[in-house]
Amino acid sequence: MSYLTVFLLLVSVSSYQSVFNNAMDTFSNQYTEKPYTVHYAEQNQLEIGGLAALHRDPRWGKDSLVIGDTPGETLFINGIYDIPMDIYIVNDGVMLLRNANLSIKGNITLANQGIFDCDSSEVHFLQDYIYHFAMFIADSSAFIMRNTTTTF
Repeated sequence: MSYLTVFLLLVSVSSYQSVFNNAMDTFSNQYTEKPYTVHYAEQNQLEIGGLAALHRDPRWGKDSLVIGDTPGETLFINGIYDIPMDIYIVNDGVMLLRNANLSIKGNITLANQGIFDCDSSEVHFLQDYIYHFAMFIADSSAFIMRNTTTTF
């Protein structure tokens, strides 16, 4: 029974590989860090055991939040939220903030009609120095802020 479960898991995961490859092709010019899965695939074992083993080693950089690699994907945020990584909003991906308090420590890339829509919120762009992170908006993408307070 366990072999059947593993087979079904592998079959269901493998169907998303083409979606992942398409998303990587979309922003491959800006995305230069080593993919998350390759880092652990090259090791014989994880450094730490248990749930802590899922933590990414900081010497390889930070993870990225990708919105839009699945068609029609939307991330809705209301309340307090911290994103300590780069954000990629690609294809028809949408990030909606309503009455939120969002802190971002990373680059923001909008490509191929991605939308960042913020209303009645606070957005904090956390930087160690003024040119630390950047915002890239291209290919008919939209960065919309209404009734929003920002800090840099």
